[in-house]
Amino acid sequence: MRQEFGIVCALSGMGSIYHHCDELRSRQPTASLLQMASLVNASGTDAAKLHAASKTLIAAKLLEKSIHGADVKEIGILGRLLLKDDENEIRRTHSRFALNLQTFEKTSRNPPPDRDKPT
Repeated sequence: MRQEFGIVCALSGMGSIYHHCDELRSRQPTASLLQMASLVNASGTDAAKLHAASKTLIAAKLLEKSIHGADVKEIGILGRLLLKDDENEIRRTHSRFALNLQTFEKTSRNPPPDRDKPT
């Protein structure tokens, strides 16, 4: 503590001070990422790209909280967000495949008329 802050204190108080300093350091990258996300959102970017960026931000925050030993509730909430997003992506993909299958089945039963043949 003397080298970093120039103060003398008990060893028992050092842990909480270091955790506080570490938390302050970790807020800066998150704030800059949030600023970047707001700039991207304001520019009218593609929704898919914005979705991917937000998922990356959530994953980065989850990793950060896990490494620094944050509250288990916070880690659980972020993990559930990522899992819910994955479940929704699977549902969307399944729906697209089902729609493509229906379209394929309709066109295979009733092929479109040949445009080369005169009617």
